[in-house]
Amino acid sequence: MNTKQTIEKVRADINAALVDIATRHNLAQLKLAPRCTYDAAGAFTFKLEGVVGGGMDKDASRYVDMQQWDSTLPPLNYVLPYGGRKFSIEGCNTTGSKAKAVDLADGKRYLLPMESVRRNYVISKGAQ
Repeated sequence: MNTKQTIEKVRADINAALVDIATRHNLAQLKLAPRCTYDAAGAFTFKLEGVVGGGMDKDASRYVDMQQWDSTLPPLNYVLPYGGRKFSIEGCNTTGSKAKAVDLADGKRYLLPMESVRRNYVISKGAQ
């Protein structure tokens, strides 16, 4: 079996098990980081990431920091109309050039250009 396929199955199983652990310990989030290292000998390593109850992850924290200096950004978790769909803003990437957002219709995650997010936010505020 392909090592990458095996690791993706293991990742899914571990993340499913972590949901129960997070609930038991009142954590807002507990999951494996997106990257994994593995070698030809079959060894692999995952990084575990968590957020205490009431806290926010790195992406959300970074976005809130940016928003303090940029009033044209929508608040965190704002429902933004974009391209005929509605997205919830959840944070930003490490460079601050893209907003991390979830499509409320299907739950898929997207990176939206920050300039487009600003523009759509200003337009949506004017429509209210």
